[in-house]
Amino acid sequence: MIATSQREITDALSPAQTLALTMWAEGRARLDPSRGWVANPVAAMADIANVVVNRARDVRWRRLTVKEICLQPAQFSCWRPIGGVGNYEALMQEARRLIAGEDPPPALRACLEIAAACAAGTFVDRLNGATHYYATWSPAPRWAAPPARAVAERWGHRFCAGVRRARGALPNRELREEMRHELVPLRLEAHTHGTAVFLVDPGESV
Repeated sequence: MIATSQREITDALSPAQTLALTMWAEGRARLDPSRGWVANPVAAMADIANVVVNRARDVRWRRLTVKEICLQPAQFSCWRPIGGVGNYEALMQEARRLIAGEDPPPALRACLEIAAACAAGTFVDRLNGATHYYATWSPAPRWAAPPARAVAERWGHRFCAGVRRARGALPNRELREEMRHELVPLRLEAHTHGTAVFLVDPGESV
């Protein structure tokens, strides 16, 4: 059976594929004021994985798998047409190809390797605990106000840590109950191949 609807596609994707596609679609390009849309290096896509992993390690998201974090409503806009029809359609096209077993393009292949590193627990935080980001060409969202703080800015994204009211996270009462327990290991639920994480310093290109 060929997956056609978004629900069928996301159901058919593995957790690692879902994370890789999120990284690819969210981080593959940035809007440059003078040049328009500019392609980003793979390291920019790895930053998106960093945010997802930081959420998965945060007590507020501990009940969710990485796949569920990626697909939460109103979180990663690439999974909704409202976030950009062209990007959404490109994401769905690559998702169908992955489900069909076709070879991904080089950037997406690198994202799959990074997703495997996330599953293996070898991904190292390079964003100082950032759990949120927004496009630098957009107005700052409400959640970016203090006590949230910007911890990095590169490749068209401003990354923030210390966000108090995290949309999609546990309500405060449930959070207090969750904080009585230690953090559980990252839940990706994917087979891995022991792949080491691929990251590039911000000043380098891929």
